[in-house]
Amino acid sequence: MAKKIVFSRWMLCLSVILMLAIPTSGINCGDAVSALISCESYLLGMGDPKPTLPCCNSAQTLKKIVVTKPDRQSLCECFMQIAPTLGVNFKRANQLLSSCKLNLNMTITSDMDCKKV
Repeated sequence: MAKKIVFSRWMLCLSVILMLAIPTSGINCGDAVSALISCESYLLGMGDPKPTLPCCNSAQTLKKIVVTKPDRQSLCECFMQIAPTLGVNFKRANQLLSSCKLNLNMTITSDMDCKKV
């Protein structure tokens, strides 16, 4: 039951984001969230201690669409808005970056300054 509630909350947030997302440079928040859907349980601190192959494969989409500094800043701003709402584990978010070899040149923290990424 708890997993179903978390998934429902995730999908509700995703739907709202997709409706409100306005592209800034090459990425919008909806694209970023869509790329991480298969990583949901990992990012929320449930399941495997390492991201799964399907999670890494879908997260690689971020690497393809986040290529410039403005893209990284947009991704950062999206993450800072969404992560607390969904209960994302910041340690796992950073592990996702390294484990899936995303190389986005950022460290994810709860108080990161998106202008500096």
